[in-house]
Amino acid sequence: MRFGTSRAGAVMVPLFTTASVDALPGAHPEVDWQQLRNIGKGQRSPLAALVKARRQEKAAPVV
Repeated sequence: MRFGTSRAGAVMVPLFTTASVDALPGAHPEVDWQQLRNIGKGQRSPLAALVKARRQEKAAPVV
């Protein structure tokens, strides 16, 4: 779906089904969903730490 415009042009926004969103907590038990729901405007998402940790795991050499 194309939504609005920015300086770079139209922005593509992915759409998700309700079923896909409802399945997230079961698919990702490592996420503190209550904490995520309570994040205020301008606060860093706790998901950022998970992404960083996964990138480091992938970059680590296998011994």
